[in-house]
Amino acid sequence: KAKILRLSTVHGWSSGIRFDIAANKFTYFACMGMPLTVWSSAVNEFRPYIHVKDASRALMHALQKDLKGIHNVEGENIQMDDLLELVKRHVPSAKITITPASKSQSSYGVAGTKFEKTGFKPVLTLNDGIKELCEKFSAFVR
Repeated sequence: KAKILRLSTVHGWSSGIRFDIAANKFTYFACMGMPLTVWSSAVNEFRPYIHVKDASRALMHALQKDLKGIHNVEGENIQMDDLLELVKRHVPSAKITITPASKSQSSYGVAGTKFEKTGFKPVLTLNDGIKELCEKFSAFVR
């Protein structure tokens, strides 16, 4: 039987950082002094996130355990408005514009309890990832 890990949206600094991830993209925009534009329908919607270092740890954990089946790997489920508040905490000058949307975006969370029962616990939060990104991006604006 196969081991399948369903990773939440992976955020944080890496050599192959993805800028199509809201947490990474919004942090970058805020650090660069660019405005953040958010659909009004997305403000209260949830997304699951996991830091890239925790995702790597999860893969190693799965390889070392005799796991079978499908496991969700989740650090935290967070609403967009909470994500924006975290960005503002690290970049108080961030300009956020809420723009009308004609339709709702998808909202979802995942439960990682099955995987956590195998002994895995994520250690890095979305706040940690945003702080880390701000430190990295500060080199571009000195």
